[in-house]
Amino acid sequence: MNDNSFSPTGTSAAISFRLVLGLLACIAVGPAFAATDAALQARIEFQVQHEPRLDGTDVSVITDDGNVVLTGQVRLLSQKMLYGQIAWQTRGTIDVDNEIRVIPATAVSDQKLEEAILRLLQQHERFQSIDAAVKDGIATIHGTFAGAADVLFLKWRIAEIEGVIRVLIESQIIAQR
Repeated sequence: MNDNSFSPTGTSAAISFRLVLGLLACIAVGPAFAATDAALQARIEFQVQHEPRLDGTDVSVITDDGNVVLTGQVRLLSQKMLYGQIAWQTRGTIDVDNEIRVIPATAVSDQKLEEAILRLLQQHERFQSIDAAVKDGIATIHGTFAGAADVLFLKWRIAEIEGVIRVLIESQIIAQR
């Protein structure tokens, strides 16, 4: 019987072979992550470039192991929200940190913002019982909504008002069965 697999030389060769394979796998992992991150960044940037609502914005997309960091500035809160939505919905994204700052082109008083939000609420019958207040560009909304879709709809519509830098919705949702 001439089986070298249990000999010191055969065992040493098997260990060396496994060590070399392990090192090659470690070396290959680094570029694979880099290629994946570059591809993720390219996919996000492609979607941004083809989204007319984001024209004229100044935002950087940074990716690292599937984590996405968005930095820069936009004019409207809805643009910041859209960047975040695009990043989250892009294949390969693990987490998103949306550090984009909302800086309106012109200063708008809290009173003017509140009036614009109240006009918006009056345009939709389902929002007649909703209250709104604005302080330092932050809109706070209180009320009862028929469903989650109404909450999201209202948040996006308010975010399209220039001067609003954040929307806080303190709501109750009527359960529909």
